[in-house]
Amino acid sequence: GDSNWVALAALAAARLDLACHCVFDPGPSMTLAMGLARSAGARLHTAAGPGAAPVNAAITALAADLGPAAVGIARAGAEPAGVRGYRTLLREILSQVGTGAPVDIVAAVGSGGLTAGLVLALDDDGVRDDVVVHAVPVAKTTEQARQAIRNLLDAAQPDRTRTLAAMARLRILPRADGDEGYAQRVASGCGVLLDPVFAGPAWRAYGAQAREPGRVTVLLASGGLPALFDGMAGRQAGEGTSPG
Repeated sequence: GDSNWVALAALAAARLDLACHCVFDPGPSMTLAMGLARSAGARLHTAAGPGAAPVNAAITALAADLGPAAVGIARAGAEPAGVRGYRTLLREILSQVGTGAPVDIVAAVGSGGLTAGLVLALDDDGVRDDVVVHAVPVAKTTEQARQAIRNLLDAAQPDRTRTLAAMARLRILPRADGDEGYAQRVASGCGVLLDPVFAGPAWRAYGAQAREPGRVTVLLASGGLPALFDGMAGRQAGEGTSPG
């Protein structure tokens, strides 16, 4: 229920005057992301269970029920069209970074579509060869994340040589658990909000690694921010409630 992707998809559909149906994991009856989607006119649905497989099954069934004009999009855009769309992010990032120092891009891995798109773009013509993607799985082991990214790359483009060349510039980092105050220190020190689902774990894991000096680091905050505000609202509600 804390998906930025779903909320943005609903807002984009409203902008294009398209009907939108959003499928969520079972859980809270209403979160900030769900509220944003509903306010954009989307109809909300709940999958039979949590995770990509039940959600994608529900999306497929719903699209079939809605008729031939309906298009189902896999959870978080983790499908060939989504991967190819995400690859445009790399050029946008590099255009903002400019020329000069080598670049590390740090991103969290959920379904893997975003990371697959970035990695696919590394092998595009004209892309600098001093760019490395550092990916931190938030719901998978490092090996599961690597396989998920490779599967998405294979589905997005059939050239295995390109896949292998791009994967060579991907670093999958293990999560660095145990420092619960990390996001709060970053927020108080420089005003950057790290959500607890994606950006927080990714930044903490990258910060725990030995890094080569002189490189520009870009943290790609790809989602999960609603969870931060949902958590804050929950704590405030608890503080205002008398025990018993």
